[in-house]
Amino acid sequence: GIDWTPSPELNFSVTGFNEWHRNEILTLNNALVSYSQNIPSSLHRGVELNADWRPFDGWRLIAAYTFNNQFFTNYWDDLGTVAGRAVLYNRAGNRIPNVAPHTVTMRLGYDQPFGDLSGLGAYAEYIFKSDYTIDNANFTTLPSYSLINLNAHYNHDIDNFYVKNIELFFEVSNVFNRTYVAGAFVVANTLLAGPIQTPLVWPTGGLVTAQGAGILAGQPRAFAGGIKLKF
Repeated sequence: GIDWTPSPELNFSVTGFNEWHRNEILTLNNALVSYSQNIPSSLHRGVELNADWRPFDGWRLIAAYTFNNQFFTNYWDDLGTVAGRAVLYNRAGNRIPNVAPHTVTMRLGYDQPFGDLSGLGAYAEYIFKSDYTIDNANFTTLPSYSLINLNAHYNHDIDNFYVKNIELFFEVSNVFNRTYVAGAFVVANTLLAGPIQTPLVWPTGGLVTAQGAGILAGQPRAFAGGIKLKF
């Protein structure tokens, strides 16, 4: 990785990664049970970009982007047997399910740095997650989504009192009440009836995803607040 600080108020960082995995564990769901398989080999590669800018007293902009490209390099997906012959699919080159290739987070905030209101602040946050596949054949894709969150907070030290510090916060998540899929189980592929071409490979037209996908609904607009005291 590389860090660059062109001025005291501005910092950039770039981190790249290239990871070779052997026997990575992948958990799948076939609408009846969940089970795990070992992936003989896979590759995870990508880059992380971060920026932190403080243009004026109290103001701060933070931005982060991640490109995460994960794919199989050696994996024959065993879909059972037909007429006593094994049916395998070569998944090499396919994306690993349940991994979003692009994510973005941005936060713009202000915290009062001095005066009677020191410790009072707020920020707005933007989150983006790209679409991603949820099956080994890369047939089924969950859509991308973006969210806006808001937060207001107050942090104050107290002198000569049995309560030494007080923290207050109030936040609104998913401000525009977007409907989105927050996650899902990896679904197994199944076979349709059809002539088998070789002892190893079933016709592509006979391949489908399992019956339905178990998805996790994203949280609708939500309000939360809290207080923390230090003695």
